[in-house]
Amino acid sequence: REIELNDLKTKSLSMASHEFRTPLAVILSSVEILERYSDRLSDGDKDKHFSKIRNSVQTMRELTDDVLTHIRAETGRLEVHPEPLDMNALCGTIIEEITPPNGKAPRIAFSPSTYTRPVEVDPSITTLVVRNLLSNAVKYTPAGKLVQIALSQNAQQTTLTVQDEGVGIPAEEQARLFTPFFRASNVGDTPGNGLGLSIVKQAVELHGGSISLDSTPGEGTTFRVTLPHIPASQDGREAAAAPARPGA
Repeated sequence: REIELNDLKTKSLSMASHEFRTPLAVILSSVEILERYSDRLSDGDKDKHFSKIRNSVQTMRELTDDVLTHIRAETGRLEVHPEPLDMNALCGTIIEEITPPNGKAPRIAFSPSTYTRPVEVDPSITTLVVRNLLSNAVKYTPAGKLVQIALSQNAQQTTLTVQDEGVGIPAEEQARLFTPFFRASNVGDTPGNGLGLSIVKQAVELHGGSISLDSTPGEGTTFRVTLPHIPASQDGREAAAAPARPGA
């Protein structure tokens, strides 16, 4: 087990150092241009470079969060701590965060739950699941196409459905999709680290839920997640006693 964990840390650090190079290069380039030519640049050009810096920092932050979350899950340090959460509000906030301001992105349609009372789920885990699935859908769906996110709830559980019109996933690769560091062969030059869906699966199963997918290459992918509502009195350490392993 120690050998496995050391190997995990080595792979994570190697992948992170590789993935950091591109956003760091973008930041350095934009900073140098702003330093040298600030007096000659229009406000629009300055805004473009500031936007590049902001997006690169966001990319690095998300990568760091993914790596740390993955390591925490593998070492049994990711725990469930349920709190009352407004799922409609959470999804609305994440949609606003993910939708690019330049309009060069797919459309996002949200079907909120008619169940309006707060539910007992872990806010961090639920946010992680929604953000990863929605950002993936947006990333792999061409501009002008549609991404649909829907919530269905009752007193016992929440079902989240994220459907896109993106590149889809080859049938022979779908079984490996939740494996750490795995990326489908048809993603092209779309950036990614192969950890997002692995983390989603670990988080969902740690919460006692389930995740499934239906995908056709060239037509799109649908992910469906079910999260049970955990009693607020339940100790988070009990829920985390047996963390899920990828592919389990």
